[in-house]
Amino acid sequence: MALQREITRLHFHDPSLSHRALARSLEVSPTTVATMRRYVLQTGLTWTELAELDDPSWRKALQNENRSLAQTKPKPEWAHIHAELQRPDATLEVLWREWRESVPNGIGYSAFADGYRVWSRNRHVVMRQVHRPGDRLFVDFAGRTVEIRDRDGGPSQFAQIFVAVLGYSNYTFIHAVLTQNARDWAECHIQAFNALGGVPLWIVPDNLKAAVLRRGREKIELNPVFRACLAHYGTAALPARPRRPRDKGKAEVGVQIGQRWVLFRPL
Repeated sequence: MALQREITRLHFHDPSLSHRALARSLEVSPTTVATMRRYVLQTGLTWTELAELDDPSWRKALQNENRSLAQTKPKPEWAHIHAELQRPDATLEVLWREWRESVPNGIGYSAFADGYRVWSRNRHVVMRQVHRPGDRLFVDFAGRTVEIRDRDGGPSQFAQIFVAVLGYSNYTFIHAVLTQNARDWAECHIQAFNALGGVPLWIVPDNLKAAVLRRGREKIELNPVFRACLAHYGTAALPARPRRPRDKGKAEVGVQIGQRWVLFRPL
């Protein structure tokens, strides 16, 4: 029930987000998210109305007293099906038969074909990203550090430079902390929210340990300190995919600006 409520909250938090992206944020499968979103849309209710329901009323509103999200039939990885279709003489029916041999309780051919067509229509085929005001904040640590010298001649310390960039305006926030641990990472976000005077819908971090503990094919485990910080401010994380520079391009440009105009100072 708690998972259903959280999926619903984040659905209304940003309805334009894809099933897969929302699933990565919640560490569940895209199928679970898609099924829950379908139930929610069928109710015609707003999040404010749904949030006030107790558990029995919630189940009645979504009409899922006798069904569980885990009981829905498995669906294939559509990106894999798409890649397989590029092979000579491949057809959806052949691919469905091959897939069903390994997943006997999976969806039927009709649902398989319909699901692939829906996925194909929703593919992002252009590289250019369009950002909405207040939608995403791209965050990362700069590769370079800043030396903090001891006035009494003791050993120096080296500060880590945190950079946050708003996707729509490119407004950049820079903050220095002593480490890249989870506590300092959370403190950087608190300072960024205070400086911005608000909280974006989504935080887009890289895959450093202070943000992401473990990452699998369909599941991302966020650092609990980071997750608690974002939950307190009513936002959520959408970690960049590994080896996908365009996911975090704003942050990388912000890091370059910080290193060139702040860190590069003549002595």
